[in-house]
Amino acid sequence: MSVAQNKLAVAWDAHQKGKLPAAEKQYRAVIRSQPKNAEALYLLGMLCFDTGRWEMSAGFMERSIRAAEAARRKADPQWRLACGSAWQRVDEQEKALAQFDKALAEEPDSVDALFCRGTALQSLERLDEAIEAYKVTLDRDPHHVEAAYNIGVTLRDAKKPEIALKALQKTILLKPDHAEAYEALAPVMEDLGWREDALEIYRRAIELQPDKVSLITAYSLALMTSNKVEEAEAVLKPLLEKYPEAPGLQAQFASVRLFQGDRKTAAEIAGGIVEKFPKTAGAHYTLAQSERDGDHQARIAQIDEVLAEGVEEKEAESALEFALATRYEALKQHEEAFGHYIRANARKREALEDRGVVYNRETEEARTDAMMKVYPGPEIFEGPTGSDSEMPVFIIGMPRSGTTLTEQILASHPQMAGAGELTAMGNAVKRMRDTLGYPGNPPTEKALKNVAQLYLQRLREVDADALRVTDKMPGNFNHLGLIIRIFPKARIIHCRRNPIDNCLSCFIQNFGAEGLAWSFDLEDAAHQYREYHRLMAHWREILPPGRMLEIDYEDTVADLEGQARKLVDFVGMEWNDSCLSFHENKRAVITASHDQVRQPIYNTSVGRWKKYGPRVTPLVEALSDLVDESGRTVI
Repeated sequence: MSVAQNKLAVAWDAHQKGKLPAAEKQYRAVIRSQPKNAEALYLLGMLCFDTGRWEMSAGFMERSIRAAEAARRKADPQWRLACGSAWQRVDEQEKALAQFDKALAEEPDSVDALFCRGTALQSLERLDEAIEAYKVTLDRDPHHVEAAYNIGVTLRDAKKPEIALKALQKTILLKPDHAEAYEALAPVMEDLGWREDALEIYRRAIELQPDKVSLITAYSLALMTSNKVEEAEAVLKPLLEKYPEAPGLQAQFASVRLFQGDRKTAAEIAGGIVEKFPKTAGAHYTLAQSERDGDHQARIAQIDEVLAEGVEEKEAESALEFALATRYEALKQHEEAFGHYIRANARKREALEDRGVVYNRETEEARTDAMMKVYPGPEIFEGPTGSDSEMPVFIIGMPRSGTTLTEQILASHPQMAGAGELTAMGNAVKRMRDTLGYPGNPPTEKALKNVAQLYLQRLREVDADALRVTDKMPGNFNHLGLIIRIFPKARIIHCRRNPIDNCLSCFIQNFGAEGLAWSFDLEDAAHQYREYHRLMAHWREILPPGRMLEIDYEDTVADLEGQARKLVDFVGMEWNDSCLSFHENKRAVITASHDQVRQPIYNTSVGRWKKYGPRVTPLVEALSDLVDESGRTVI
């Protein structure tokens, strides 16, 4: 053994034993005497990698590869993979990809090289190529856990959640304790509308990562959107005690208090965040919502200052603009407020477009046409059903049409409960689409009964003793045909509102749901309303008699008791005066109407669009033919 080889062996022994300074000294001594010693250069590169000096690591590894090639010997492909990995650590993805490509060219069957190539392509946002690389990796090694995980995350980023779901589920199947896969899977399930299923995935992710604050915060938010506000609070409290100065946690806790109707505490928490962390956009928005009698001009100045300094994230800028609009509304400066609503919605829309979410009018029209074709007439409701239960009460309509008010009236009845906006029916539709090809293929009797059983189980979780439980997911108007097939005795309450007021009310809300992308543009909102109106006209014509009650928001605010009695009678319950005191109901409300339903009935929202003058002209021109002389919706 030569002197250099001996020194290299001593250095490698020290390296393996963790004596890194000594090993590095020996490696460098070898390189001084033999500058083109490929093994010494590579091993020094690995030592630099181990000590976090990644750019230096990549440099030594590239020298080792050139030294090997100069000696007319093939460089070990693992050297190229290690070199590429080092370049990735300093975000030099193109240099990393070049190394991975060369490694793959030298060893075309290398699963490792193929996988590494996928990671570089993913970082370069060449998502389709990355997905293909991961697919081939899995073809060659079906048990490659990280390829399955990476393809799931890449598909998620490529806005293909249905396929991402399957890839992440496969990851968990291959490795049941893959914490990151659970963490990635939960929000994908939320995006697909499977909120209840997502909660269980969040719980498993937290079992595997019990100290990850961002994960627990996301779980708390998921609980809130599932109308489990008390559980959301219970999850947050330990974190708040551990991290009392974390603005994100505090802001979320303020939202919990707001949805519980505790405006005072919400304002105190949000106000404290704004004073300490003035750039926390969500806190400004919560404070604007919860602070009725504050110094609006001073708060406006605070927000203007934050915006003047520049806000990097479009969602944050949108929240600040919505907060400004709310403040100007409190000052009754409606035109100024509307300018901020326009800017808020523009930023929100841009943020969604960046994520690939765009409202497509042709797609919406085709969906309406398809549903009318699948359910052409009343004869479609003959045949097998899911359940004869009368427990479900479906409250449908456009968002902001009075669905929350209607539910609050009924949920105040001692024998009724309100479930809020359940995703269960939408999830059932998705599952039948995946398994049965619905709506192209009709649901089987077994499918109808399975959906009914699962849905009723969800309602009993809300209140096991209630005789009626309401589901006020407005978008269930799309599924009325299926709902009647599943629950032929279910009651359906259709909430209507002046189309211009309705669309305006959607436009001025800071909606978070991607499915409401139409609400961020006045003309898109008008288009969505017309499609909803067209489908409801079809359901009105074909649904079995007596299944659906239609009520107008304007009539409810004009005659609360008359409408409340009509509602209670329609759902088959005895009258109870508590329904008139709906604003005293302490149940948490997780919708944009959380504040309104805690106040006695008022009519200031009727004809609200007139306050904004010519700015709402696009709505007036698009929807005026759907409004009668009294301001109600034309049937």
